[in-house]
Amino acid sequence: MPIRDDLGRKETTSVDAQTGAITTTLVDDLGDGAVTERTTNPQTRETTTTETSGNGAVTVTSNLPNGSTVQTVTPAGGPALPVTTVTAPDGEVTTLAQSQTADGSGVAAIEEQLAAGKSIDEIAEASNLTPEQVIAEMNAAGLEVTQGGDLGETLQIVVTDPNTGRTATYNNDYQHGSRSATTTEGSTETTSMVDGNGVTTQTERNTETGEQTTTIVDPVNNTETKIVVDKDGRRTETIVETLSDGEPIEYEVKPGDNLSDIAEANGVTLDDLAESNPELFTTPRDPDLIHPGETVVIDGATRTTVNVTFNGYTMTTRRTARSR
Repeated sequence: MPIRDDLGRKETTSVDAQTGAITTTLVDDLGDGAVTERTTNPQTRETTTTETSGNGAVTVTSNLPNGSTVQTVTPAGGPALPVTTVTAPDGEVTTLAQSQTADGSGVAAIEEQLAAGKSIDEIAEASNLTPEQVIAEMNAAGLEVTQGGDLGETLQIVVTDPNTGRTATYNNDYQHGSRSATTTEGSTETTSMVDGNGVTTQTERNTETGEQTTTIVDPVNNTETKIVVDKDGRRTETIVETLSDGEPIEYEVKPGDNLSDIAEANGVTLDDLAESNPELFTTPRDPDLIHPGETVVIDGATRTTVNVTFNGYTMTTRRTARSR
């Protein structure tokens, strides 16, 4: 005799040896043939119930670790499309648009827009959605979303994945034209920031060891600064300055000059000089032999300064290794 539940449905249970997921299947074989399948996954802490009615209508309900519930109803036959509703942790129920997904595949695009300084309202308007629908799509992917501040002033949006512990914080200071995005995942914290002058800052920090690498690009002053802090607290700052606003420099050779020294002084290589001065390298003469008064075109000239600070002391050096 098969095992039956209180409603007389035939009941079977199976366990996935790899995931530990437990699936219980209930079949109303004495009634209309409806089938209910419930799977609980201890790894993802998610429970999914699939109910197939006797006429073929399917209802899939997922209870997520973030407290949200996602339910998709697919009518039996006919032209009707599936309808997905999301119940947020606070109990608010939202119906997703047909253009949205409940599997998380659209979340990356939403977070890209958040990182670009867009608000939930702006993302919704651009996609012909409501703000509630945008948040519901993220809830359906298992994420928690909080939004604080005032649009047009200072806005902060925090997206948390309770399953992985990943947290992304998006800040937008409208008054000063700056924005930042900070992602924390495990012991790695990554921050990207753009200020009102177009200066970009990218920082990656190990929250356990204190090691940190920061790259700052200043398009106004034509500099790229890289700051590395090691686990012992040694700080190495490398500043690469693009000379002549990136335009080619016409250098007049002086007595005692040679191409090797000119290349080194301007942060380029002999191959770079050969590319911008082919006439100096295609003749039979020694390519390092040049004469006062000749002109050498230097393309991509840079100046590099290195500051190393440790135990309160700073050593500054200038070097001209090519950086681009």
